[in-house]
Amino acid sequence: EESCDFVKEQTVDVESKHEFITETEEVKTTESEKEEKTKTTSRHKVVTKVKEYHWKVTVNYSLFAFPGNDPESGKIVLQSREASTVIVTTGGKQSPLPSKTINRPIDLSLTWLLQNIAEDSFNCSFSINRAATSCRTPRQNEEIYAAIIFFNKMMDWSHRIIHHFVRVAGIIDTGTDGTPPPSAKPESHVDILSVNDNEIFVPVLPLFENLAESAESKAPSSSDSTNSSMLISLGEHEDKSGASPLLPIADINKFLSKQCHTLSCALKKLEESFPPSSAHTLISAPEASLVLLSHHIVSIAKYFCNGVECIEEMLRSQLVSAIGKEIQSEDFSEFFLFHNRKLFKNEFAPKPFCHAVRRPEHYPDGVLSIERKETGVFSTTKNNDPIVTFMRRIEGSSSPMFFPINAATSVEFTGERFLHAWICHEFGKERESRRGGFNLVARARQFSSFLLLIGTVSGPDSFDPQHAIILQNKDEVLIPLLLNQLPTPKEFKDAIQSLSPEQQRFAKAFRSMQLESSVFGVCAVQLKPQLEVLLGLPHNALTKEIKLTQDLLSLFIDYQIPSDLLSFDG
Repeated sequence: EESCDFVKEQTVDVESKHEFITETEEVKTTESEKEEKTKTTSRHKVVTKVKEYHWKVTVNYSLFAFPGNDPESGKIVLQSREASTVIVTTGGKQSPLPSKTINRPIDLSLTWLLQNIAEDSFNCSFSINRAATSCRTPRQNEEIYAAIIFFNKMMDWSHRIIHHFVRVAGIIDTGTDGTPPPSAKPESHVDILSVNDNEIFVPVLPLFENLAESAESKAPSSSDSTNSSMLISLGEHEDKSGASPLLPIADINKFLSKQCHTLSCALKKLEESFPPSSAHTLISAPEASLVLLSHHIVSIAKYFCNGVECIEEMLRSQLVSAIGKEIQSEDFSEFFLFHNRKLFKNEFAPKPFCHAVRRPEHYPDGVLSIERKETGVFSTTKNNDPIVTFMRRIEGSSSPMFFPINAATSVEFTGERFLHAWICHEFGKERESRRGGFNLVARARQFSSFLLLIGTVSGPDSFDPQHAIILQNKDEVLIPLLLNQLPTPKEFKDAIQSLSPEQQRFAKAFRSMQLESSVFGVCAVQLKPQLEVLLGLPHNALTKEIKLTQDLLSLFIDYQIPSDLLSFDG
């Protein structure tokens, strides 16, 4: 809480910085008729009367801890002080600061810290549940996630404390615009910005001990034994066998003793440099101590987060060194492909998405595949490497399918159908870059032609084409595929959990429509058999009639000739 009250108005005489000097020469004649010259020097200064306005600025703060969510219930005051000083302004009787300001409290929840301290022995009881499914590494687990969140909040709280007292120290400069009043006397003071924790030892270090190298140099001493002066104890978790790579409890206590010693020295220096709490100053030794401790808390939090990241990076480097390379999503796909060949039978094993467009007992007219685009200069995949999918083959004679060519006409088609399921491995950072990383590639052979339809499977027996193209005579088309992923069932359930029942029903119905109409489909229609049926020609009549087939295709593409005009009436 801060307040600014008017005290008094005072008029002071301010001397000018400039001095005017006047010299007067006087000539006198003595009795002996001699002339004597005398000089008189007078100095003048301009004195200006200035009105000064005195304001009393009071700052009151309190640092306390309290249980629950009621600050007034059972609070324990750790430190509090009410300080005041006088600000002198000129130029008008206008308050330099607001008459009263109540700042928002700077609070920090200590729940996580207290949960990791045993109630009976007050020992640290932090541990990582390695049996949990969410535990991956010493860094990637729920317990460390919660610890890092707490230390980040602690850093933010400490930074706000430092900023608050720096702002309080600058209240005088803010009220006077940095210009001292005319009646101010020069005095020395210590800047709060000079307070830092550079000389305080931080005991949070990611250190491991090589027992083989230190066994000879390490000898037990009386100072290493556990006694009442030790600062911490691991209790039942303490490893007495000496096989742990962690530092012994005695060394940890030495680190903490070093921290306490350097912290005491730093606090003593602040008491000698800053005025006591009884002085009429806004910043005294207690406030400087709070700033120092806040800096130290920030250092501890940074060292902890950096230490955890250091251990994670060490394990990652060991894994990369053991494997010999840094794993990418392409390498992960090859890993699964290698093991799928061992786990599945040949008829169930994943196969490359590559199909020949052909009639039974005929040479293929073309090739249809989905290929992976090269992602960069250092990519390990080949540019023409097709994706690998799980596939189910359905006989074409089982049930026909239809696709519309306009609002009134649908075309029935049969043939072999292949249902594919593709598992795309990707890391989180690659999701945006992998959206256009695959191509649908269609190639036609020389003297061959077919119609390629691309769309979605809208039902069990319906195909909704969106695009179509005729490929012939060594044509090759590469169509980029945009992979817009739908949310997983778990993500969808979590997203609609807070919605109203009506909104949930609408979201589920819309998702059902998306799932039913988002199945990507490709249909290849061979043109020579259709021309033979249309013209009433025998089967395979156009197989060797290359020139005639090309002329007929050009004719039907340029002119929309009805099929009735092509029939023979006899």
